[in-house]
Amino acid sequence: MANGNDYTSQGNNEMMNQMQNMQNSGTRPEPTPNPEDQDTYAEILQSNIGAYVLVQFLIGSTSIVEKEGYLYASGVNFVTIYEPLDDRYVVCDLYSVKFVTIYNTPPIGNTFRTTNA
Repeated sequence: MANGNDYTSQGNNEMMNQMQNMQNSGTRPEPTPNPEDQDTYAEILQSNIGAYVLVQFLIGSTSIVEKEGYLYASGVNFVTIYEPLDDRYVVCDLYSVKFVTIYNTPPIGNTFRTTNA
């Protein structure tokens, strides 16, 4: 018909038949991924505890500060980096982190530098 209601009702009937067939066969459609179930930035960092990292922070609107060392801890809003040459731990705000480079092994001649750009 011209009003389109028949098409909608026909589509609904087909969908109902498909759902009933799935129930009868015991199969279920794949669930849609929930964004809340996916890894967060903090979870990715937590799964790399002990790795050598270079973390870049945005301070203000133009300054980049880099910290590098071993990833010691990571929480919901912080990250802790161990700098072995200075034998110190630096706790950093996770919200200002822009990039994290995770190395399988420390770079050759690791300098454990802190630079301001």
